[in-house]
Amino acid sequence: MSIRVNTGEGRTLRRNEAGFTLVELMFASGVLAVTLVLLFGSFLSVSNLAFVAQDRVNAATALTSVMEELRTKDLNGLLGYVPPVLTGKPLRTVSVQCLQSDGTKLTLPTDPKSLLSALPNPVRVLCTVNWTDKKGRTQSVQSTAWYYR
Repeated sequence: MSIRVNTGEGRTLRRNEAGFTLVELMFASGVLAVTLVLLFGSFLSVSNLAFVAQDRVNAATALTSVMEELRTKDLNGLLGYVPPVLTGKPLRTVSVQCLQSDGTKLTLPTDPKSLLSALPNPVRVLCTVNWTDKKGRTQSVQSTAWYYR
């Protein structure tokens, strides 16, 4: 038995032409599933990038704070500076190194009288903030400043 449906365009459809086939529905469901998986994956990626960006902002803030504190020190205070211990998650460590102008680490003489004469002019100070992100990767942010006598 055949049922005819008028489409309004002067054309009639039979019952087997009026709906979607099972294959068409399965194909549409597959396309929808793939689209949802890709969309969900992109949301996860954006979320991870937001965490990485927040960690970098926090580290840059700590780095700026240390560099501003170093800027207020004289040369003796600069050489004896102990970086702060940062709290919070992720755990961040701060290191401050005095370098010679060629980039080698500055070693201080043991005689305090010859201390100032042995220091290069300018003294390069390298400050580094290190931390480990959620995936276990080590990240760092660095800043360099030159100090003149």
